[in-house]
Amino acid sequence: LLTSFRYNPLFDFSMAGEEDLREVEGNKFPLLTMDACNFIPEFYKPTTSLDEKFWDILYIARAVKFKKIPEFFDCIRRLYDSRKMYRILFICPVPPYKWSDRKSAFYDIRKVYDRMFSEKEKDLFSLLTIDYRYPFPFDGETLAHFYRTSKIFVHFADNERRCRVAAYAWASGLPVVGMSCVGSLLPPELKKSPYYYEVNKYEEFDTLIPKAIENYKKDLTGVTHYFNLSESKKRLREQLARLLKEHELFYEPK
Repeated sequence: LLTSFRYNPLFDFSMAGEEDLREVEGNKFPLLTMDACNFIPEFYKPTTSLDEKFWDILYIARAVKFKKIPEFFDCIRRLYDSRKMYRILFICPVPPYKWSDRKSAFYDIRKVYDRMFSEKEKDLFSLLTIDYRYPFPFDGETLAHFYRTSKIFVHFADNERRCRVAAYAWASGLPVVGMSCVGSLLPPELKKSPYYYEVNKYEEFDTLIPKAIENYKKDLTGVTHYFNLSESKKRLREQLARLLKEHELFYEPK
């Protein structure tokens, strides 16, 4: 949420969600409630057979502090301690080591993981740390395969709005469990189960993750349709036409 935004009339409109930009003096300004995360490549799509699902939980996040990876590990530790032995895939690109980044990067992720989980538990909980081609080691079609073969997606960041990895999950037909910022991509009618399970405090992940896994077979057409590339293009054209008319940004030649 950017509350220091000051509208510049040099630009015809801004692209952002209504909750992402607040004009510092409260002035109204032309706004398109879309961004790049709404235009998901078409290979991110639901699987044709739920039998392809292998992973119960998928999380994709860079090894940086604001992704709240320790909180994710703590949650999985509590789930395993309560005998909820889910199969988990955590894809985690690791940034090249820089001394200046030691406070923002989570370089010791492997040590923490090894300390917190037994070898038997690691058979179920796969941590895929990748130290090459940072921050995007996989091409999109490879990444889409991991989404299609997972039941739900989780996101533990508490201040990351309009995150692309969550948009990929919804486009692929996965329920998403995450903090309120994660739901910033969704319109009000989709900010609910079975599409989205909003977490207000980290302890709630413990109950909402099992609930999402239980409901992953429910119809998610509403959210996959919303992130369909053709539908997003259509919605963009409609919003542009409305803005042009409302703000008189363009005049048809007579």
